[in-house]
Amino acid sequence: MIGKKHGNITFDWTFKLLPGRTWIESVEDVAFGLWKAPGYLQTKLMVIGKHGKIMTRQNYGNKISCAFNMSRLQVAFTVHNLSPGDENDYGLHVELGLARNPLKDVVALRLEDPPKIVTSLERNISLKAGDNLVLNCRTTGLPSPQVTWARSGRVFRNDTLVVNRLSKRDVGLYLCKAHSTAGEDSMKIFVRVEDGDKPTQTTGRQI
Repeated sequence: MIGKKHGNITFDWTFKLLPGRTWIESVEDVAFGLWKAPGYLQTKLMVIGKHGKIMTRQNYGNKISCAFNMSRLQVAFTVHNLSPGDENDYGLHVELGLARNPLKDVVALRLEDPPKIVTSLERNISLKAGDNLVLNCRTTGLPSPQVTWARSGRVFRNDTLVVNRLSKRDVGLYLCKAHSTAGEDSMKIFVRVEDGDKPTQTTGRQI
């Protein structure tokens, strides 16, 4: 399951009981939390009791909420304000007492945040011939974006592009691109190269 940073994500489940049985007759509790291999809840975050009473782990009151329908055997748990620390395996555990084995399911949560170029570089840069050009493309995003610079068909796989001793052939458009499984972003910079300082010529008259 894919979530967005700072967004919310909802885990929905519908489970089945023996024919003719109801939630109150069969279910001891429904627990939601962090899953641990090979197949159990390592940390319970929220529990719905037999009669619908909700218990939430301390400090998670604003982090997790739930909705459920006892007659339709539906439950939904929502994790709010997602952050990288919320990337985990989450599981549902329906305890049915001694009559049946528990019902279990697990879902992996991974976060994505579209790449964004946040560099403060000017879009038009003028330098003198012989100067060094340093272009740094700072980005944000989940997973961490891959950054490339492109110039005249050449691609440089780095977030920083350095051109030493600029000349007129370095004039032109430079393209920074950040991309990941969540999307891509790009930025164009035009570089001008002016003539360097020339030595001052002194003329004199012999006496």
